Amino acid sequence: MSDHLDIALRELGDLDPDGLGARRAPAAELRARGERHRRRRYAVTTVASAAIVAVVAVGLNVLTDSGPSQVTPAPSPDTTESTAPTTAPTGPAVDEPTPDPTAPAVQLVVPDDFPLAASYPETNEDTTPVKVTRRPGVGGLTLCGETILDSAGASAVAGTKYVGAEDYRARTLLLFESSADAIAVVQHAELVVRQCPEFDNSTFTPVEVPLGEKSFGFDVAYDAAQGDFALGLSSYLVVQVGQAVLIGSAYGESTFPNPEFDKALADDARDVVAAMADARWAG
Repeated sequence: MSDHLDIALRELGDLDPDGLGARRAPAAELRARGERHRRRRYAVTTVASAAIVAVVAVGLNVLTDSGPSQVTPAPSPDTTESTAPTTAPTGPAVDEPTPDPTAPAVQLVVPDDFPLAASYPETNEDTTPVKVTRRPGVGGLTLCGETILDSAGASAVAGTKYVGAEDYRARTLLLFESSADAIAVVQHAELVVRQCPEFDNSTFTPVEVPLGEKSFGFDVAYDAAQGDFALGLSSYLVVQVGQAVLIGSAYGESTFPNPEFDKALADDARDVVAAMADARWAG
């Protein structure tokens, strides 16, 4: 056989009968290619297995509804309502009162037209007008070391007085932050008077006053040099209505006791007490 034929036969032996005439690759390269194919197949198989395990686990959680592993579906993109919070309330709901914006605030002010001087003459004996001021008309009274009928603690004060011949009348109106403070004024006066029936040559006798929500009255009789008669008499009343307190007093020449003198003091104050009940700060 010629040399040319040997060469042709060797070339035909190197051809890959499945590769349409392509030359067969060397053995080392074929082994390398096979190794790469095996690695790719292993990687694909591993990923697929992991995906299958995850799907099975999720399916089991959904079917068994087990605790925190449960999957919550995401809301649809076209949802228009907001999702309500899932946190449970920490306590019972409480309805808070809603203030009325139209309701005017209560003001502790004595109006200028308040009839504090009702039943008094328009002028004093010296023809000066009887006025209502922002000062007490009745001053504080000290008995056995205790002061009563003063304006301590009041948020608003008004006063008036009438001065005549042997006829002196005065009133004080006090406004407090609470009805309890107003009641305390009446209670304190009654307690002191009852515990101090005599003081500084004077006698203090409780008197009933049928006015207001809580009230108290007393007479003060002064010692006289002539026999057992007291020629001077002062009568006091203290009346509470809500947050307001009226203190009234009258002095005149009179013997003691004198129920008509006490009754006149209370009757003259009825219009004032009625105005206290009509006021917005009445309670």
